Amino acid sequence: FFWTPQSGMQDLGRLSGGNFATPFAANDLGWVVGEAGTAVGHGDAVGYEMHTFLWTPQNGMRDLGTLGGSFSKAHGVNNLGQVIGYSATGTGESHAFLWTAEGGMRDLGTLGGTVSAASDINELGHVVGWSNTSITETHPFLWTPEGGMQDLGAAPGNVNVDDTSRISVNDSDQIVGTSWLTTGGCLAFVWTPTQGMRDLDPLPGHQQSQIVDINNEGQVLGWSAEGTNQLHMVLWTVPPPPSAPDPQDPEDRLAALVSEIAELVDNGVLNKGQGNALIQKLENALRMLGQEKTPATCGQLQAFVNQVEAYTRTGVLPEDIGLELINTANSVIGELCG
Repeated sequence: FFWTPQSGMQDLGRLSGGNFATPFAANDLGWVVGEAGTAVGHGDAVGYEMHTFLWTPQNGMRDLGTLGGSFSKAHGVNNLGQVIGYSATGTGESHAFLWTAEGGMRDLGTLGGTVSAASDINELGHVVGWSNTSITETHPFLWTPEGGMQDLGAAPGNVNVDDTSRISVNDSDQIVGTSWLTTGGCLAFVWTPTQGMRDLDPLPGHQQSQIVDINNEGQVLGWSAEGTNQLHMVLWTVPPPPSAPDPQDPEDRLAALVSEIAELVDNGVLNKGQGNALIQKLENALRMLGQEKTPATCGQLQAFVNQVEAYTRTGVLPEDIGLELINTANSVIGELCG
């Protein structure tokens, strides 16, 4: 089911021929992913074969299929509508996947072993999870469209990532998870692009820790243990990464906005009409800027800001995406027109 304060509890249904469905994650657009039974079974066990589903308010429940095997399971969905999880392959292995509207279900591979699973995805489309290696260790990974699957290794004294607990990532690519210790027990870890892997120490006098999640402020929720039954909730804070400088050239910033809007259309967040309305204003602004017509440029950008505000106010755009677009446009307006 899906519950909102406005409409209460809504039945999401099930896949055709199946008798079971379980949701696992939702995004800011109200899109839900999970696993559901299908009509493909073994013997009389209807619904035995479980597939990843994507449910949207517009189209209901959709079967996203598998990587050629008999099951798949979703673990997350971002605001671009990109779905991650794991699936059986045609060769009997189990691999992490990334599903997109334009590309379908993509096999993300492994770190040399036969099993991997995706656990979380951020708004950059970067995926984290775990995979076994060629020497049967289990390591966390970061997958990006540019670099593929990167082995994040293990902190000193840690041998394997805990593949039964969550590995999470925020929009700064700060990654947290839990590792098994060579001495027994478990310890939370954080990995960042600038500092690599390190432990998240438990409370003084405690021996173990485990993460639950991380947000975009670098705050990590988890627990610390002084004994087998003495668990304390903990909030760690990971220092923010150095801020990347914004592109200094207004043309570059506007071109980046055009690309971002096009990606939102490709991923189904905006329809073509909505996307074209925004892109047209940006292209007009770029043309006016090239002709050194500064007031006209700012007028087109203000129209763009007004349109994004309307999309955000009516729920067409998630608030965080809308705010990012508005801030970029306003930065150019401030630079050109004061």
